[in-house]
Amino acid sequence: MSYAFNLEKLSGILSDLNKPHKEYPDPKKIELAVRKISKKLDSVSAVPKNIDLSALNKKIHRKFQGYSEKLTVKEMKNLPFLLGLNAGEMGMTEFIFREMNIHRSSVFRRILYAYFNTYIPNHKSYAYMEKQIADELKRDPGKIRRLRFLKNDPRLLSGGPGQLAVDFQGDIFAYLGKIEFPNALYGGRFIGYAIMSFFNQGKHSADILMKNAINGESLIGHDNLFPYIADSLIMTVHRYGKAVYIDPLIKLLYQHMKDPRHPEGQIKWQKVSPRAQAVFLSWLKKNDFEIFFGIIEKTAGQTLSGDRMWKYRQQFWEDYLDNMYETRVILGPDAVELAQRMGQKLLNCAYLSRGSHDQSLLMFSIGQFVFIEVSHSGKLRVFLKDHSPVPFYESRKGSTYSYSEIRESYAAEEFIHSSPETYSWQSRVSEWIRMNCRINPKRRYYRNER
Repeated sequence: MSYAFNLEKLSGILSDLNKPHKEYPDPKKIELAVRKISKKLDSVSAVPKNIDLSALNKKIHRKFQGYSEKLTVKEMKNLPFLLGLNAGEMGMTEFIFREMNIHRSSVFRRILYAYFNTYIPNHKSYAYMEKQIADELKRDPGKIRRLRFLKNDPRLLSGGPGQLAVDFQGDIFAYLGKIEFPNALYGGRFIGYAIMSFFNQGKHSADILMKNAINGESLIGHDNLFPYIADSLIMTVHRYGKAVYIDPLIKLLYQHMKDPRHPEGQIKWQKVSPRAQAVFLSWLKKNDFEIFFGIIEKTAGQTLSGDRMWKYRQQFWEDYLDNMYETRVILGPDAVELAQRMGQKLLNCAYLSRGSHDQSLLMFSIGQFVFIEVSHSGKLRVFLKDHSPVPFYESRKGSTYSYSEIRESYAAEEFIHSSPETYSWQSRVSEWIRMNCRINPKRRYYRNER
């Protein structure tokens, strides 16, 4: 009977082997499933959703103060999650360790989570935690075998974030994946400090830094780090003249840190050196100029046979670019559509309504004055900052303005763009800026200059 059963079973197996291969699971899928299961088994334990850490913390504090408190098995198991909360309180770290059973795998995994997630460099409590973890791994080497990220990079505990930053080499995410670092700890402070160290080492090329900065996976959960790595990114790209990276870096830093000139971004940009801020501001101003004089050239060409004045205005104002502080572009409908088609970065842009579809404005500040240039044949208008009809910064996006309102606002001075070929208007404006702003352009504009 047993023989018949085995024969029948064997026959079934052989029959299955003769079936087309497509009926079997994809080996790659099997490998992926095994890897996922292994990671789950090897992973550290994050804070459970149903735990009240505040209540548990009050309870352990009462016990620390000498009150009679009995902890449940579940509470004892979750004590490691209090380590980060109490790192600054003298004696609490040691007391919590005395209350825990570090030999239990579930407790040990939670200790690792607390250490890597809440890590503070050069801190007495974390040095103590590190020693307790190291001692337990010596006592029970099997724990390292079960926690593969510690096995794959034994220096994680001894070298700290600085050593991990060195180990990253050129790809943060690739290295973390290689050592099977727990996903639950990607957003932790230990990785955060390692990332900061990596970017600020001063030895990586613009290619490597930008690759890691743009890679969303490597910086997941670390949006707060951009103020700390912006300096390195800006100066490295600037130093090596990597113009190809300027546009994506502008977009990246603007997304995470906003404009350093405006209230929303000023706090974040305080952590960036004045030199790096100046470089970034020069990029922003140049970006606005490229939008206005590039797109406007095309829209003007569609309607007024090229608006021959635009090139003179561009040349003139580029000489004052270093003296400008705020800049902003206000685009008409035709220019918006064209900008979107060309993939232009509309960062601090406003929109023009109830006017000519092909008209756009460029506004900028020099000293205590706001200048508003109008595409096509419009006048140059100068306003005192306090009387500017359009603000440089607004919290809400998509603000619209009427050109007629701007035109009718009180201006300190107005200039017609007359005879640009003979530098007529350029000379008058240059002299006005010299008298009122105490600024000279890079080149002098004379009425009869050719």
